[in-house]
Amino acid sequence: MADYKDWYAKNRDRILADKKKKYKEDQAYRDRILNASKGRYVQKDVPKDRKVIVTSAGEYYSISRVAEIIKREIQTVRNYHKALVIPEPLAFDTRGWRLYNKHQVDLLADTFAKFDSGELKSLAEVADILQHDWQKNVKEEAKIGKRRKTKSNTEGSDGGGDIYGSRQC
Repeated sequence: MADYKDWYAKNRDRILADKKKKYKEDQAYRDRILNASKGRYVQKDVPKDRKVIVTSAGEYYSISRVAEIIKREIQTVRNYHKALVIPEPLAFDTRGWRLYNKHQVDLLADTFAKFDSGELKSLAEVADILQHDWQKNVKEEAKIGKRRKTKSNTEGSDGGGDIYGSRQC
């Protein structure tokens, strides 16, 4: 191995000059090098916006996207969950991360906009509104879920094979 290192150290400039010359003159070599380098720098099959997940059940938003929408830090949203200001969402991904549906995001945005404008005076008022409207959403989701199960059973499918688990709080 030491012999190779010594040989390369002596011949490095010549080798690099040969590669540069070949790259400059040989179109096929240049295309092959460029195509090989693209694979190292481009992530394949990664959605550009990983904060919004679209499934057959609808759109789901990550906690980071929700935090952006309600103009809070991600950790603040987590703290609101711990303090029971924001109820737990209905859906979680395979890692256990919270996923919020469109109705929940709209509800959070409207409620926190009222809080920021001064219409709501305390987080307790925010919690009351969210808990009440969240429960209405839970009931609506349950009805939709029953209809999907009934429809999929009559069609003979296994329920769609959605990768996102649902868990109710």
